[in-house]
Amino acid sequence: MSSDLNNWLAELNLGRPELLHKLVQFQTLFLHHNSQINLSAIRDREGFERYHLLDSLCAYPFLSSSSGYRTILDMGTGGGLPGLPLALALPDRNFVLLDATEKKILRVKAMIHELQVENAVAEYARVESWRQKASRHNQFDLLVSRAMSEMDLLFELGYPLLKEGGAFLFYQTADHLQRLSILEAVAGKYSDYKLENIPYPASFQHFLGNRTLILLHVIKKKAFTERTYAAMAKDSQVRHLIFKKAKK
Repeated sequence: MSSDLNNWLAELNLGRPELLHKLVQFQTLFLHHNSQINLSAIRDREGFERYHLLDSLCAYPFLSSSSGYRTILDMGTGGGLPGLPLALALPDRNFVLLDATEKKILRVKAMIHELQVENAVAEYARVESWRQKASRHNQFDLLVSRAMSEMDLLFELGYPLLKEGGAFLFYQTADHLQRLSILEAVAGKYSDYKLENIPYPASFQHFLGNRTLILLHVIKKKAFTERTYAAMAKDSQVRHLIFKKAKK
């Protein structure tokens, strides 16, 4: 682990020796698995430290000061980011790392086992199908996503899984914030909510770019029925197709 990363983690109040040891192990395991299958396009240690490990842990100061978020779902975890570093940093929270690519989830499961992480499990499924089980509804305090810019679609996909009073936490860049108005329109249709922008530390901006965390706190759910969830799924599919066409 580089001295720069040690300093950056200390700035996030993550300088505990036992945690640093686990993060070094995670880095080594991730780069090893990434050399065998494509977990990430970033394959060097410096890039991993900055753009994956540090970026994932930028949510730690908020989460460590917010004791209400005990059960956390990482939607679209890919190679275990941000869920696995956060699980290592927050051993008193419980994480589910969900992804639709089986080969990635198999590697995430292997890393969880090798790191002996007791507060995280990895599951292979699409959110659309995984959420259909009624026993999973209203089970999570926090839904996290780092991989997608379409916050409104993630809201609709994850809404059935979120407890009333819970929140969504989206890792975003400035060029994706144009979708905030769409997110607010969708969130307002199904909930009373509060939106908050949590900027990254200023000292990280020169190498991580203009990154921020968007917190959408669902104060009250307006609808709980299975019919509502089905309608939300249909709406999100239509909007996703429109968004894909607009990007071409």
